[in-house]
Amino acid sequence: MPTQNANPKNTFVTIGRVSDCENILMFIESYNSSEAQSKFIEHVKIEHDWNGDDDIYIDFCISLSEYVTGQVYNENCIS
Repeated sequence: MPTQNANPKNTFVTIGRVSDCENILMFIESYNSSEAQSKFIEHVKIEHDWNGDDDIYIDFCISLSEYVTGQVYNENCIS
């Protein structure tokens, strides 16, 4: 099984928010989508002074290398 270091980091475009707060867009360097989403959640907790109770949503997370120009992306297109 390949190790994490065998895969190069990619840049992921990630959009999400804490319940009832403004969306946040981040470009995150990570090895995979799961890691990018985890990094995003940690940043959102700080950015919005998360209270520990409100839900945190990720609407969109895709690697720039997989991004297709002209494609419509929405919350149903989380990689």
